Amino acid sequence: MDITRQFIEQKKNLGKIGFGCGIGTIVEAPAYTNRSQKYNFVITWILKGSGKYTEDGQVYSLHDGCVCMRRPDRDYRLELAPEGGVRPYLAIPQSIYPALTCLIPELESLPPVWEMPYNDAFLDEFISLYDRIDALSSLELYNAFPAMVHYILRISGIEKSRAHNPLLHGRILLEEKTSLSVAEIAERCGMNYNT
Repeated sequence: MDITRQFIEQKKNLGKIGFGCGIGTIVEAPAYTNRSQKYNFVITWILKGSGKYTEDGQVYSLHDGCVCMRRPDRDYRLELAPEGGVRPYLAIPQSIYPALTCLIPELESLPPVWEMPYNDAFLDEFISLYDRIDALSSLELYNAFPAMVHYILRISGIEKSRAHNPLLHGRILLEEKTSLSVAEIAERCGMNYNT
């Protein structure tokens, strides 16, 4: 993993009408966050750093190569150690979260912390997403929503699990307002409609 100080310094934290994107760093004292998360969804990839995350009384260890997800209306405590962590994060307002869970229903059932080792392609996608959000005005942020959804699908591992679960993929296609017939959906999912 080659994340240079220059990259971190170049990428200021962006905040536009509730959307946020940036590279979090901790270099001095421990950081604590303890509150009811009522206003946004935050997904953070911990590339370097440690700490712990508590949700619903369950404690999860945070370390290099894991993802931490904070969902609206959940009480949590986040503690980050002061050893110079590096954490790309994406924040989406609570008002958008219902639409996000319609597109990615699996978000509600994921644990709040999971393993995601360093991956160049994922970091490149994050940097591209960051640059896209940075270039848009607050009124144009909806244009970046598909890229946000794609990043969340990849960093959460959902994209990969969907590829290996044709029934889930079929269900998602059936729930979408689409002009595809049931036979066409079955074919796209690699299933035989006639069985």
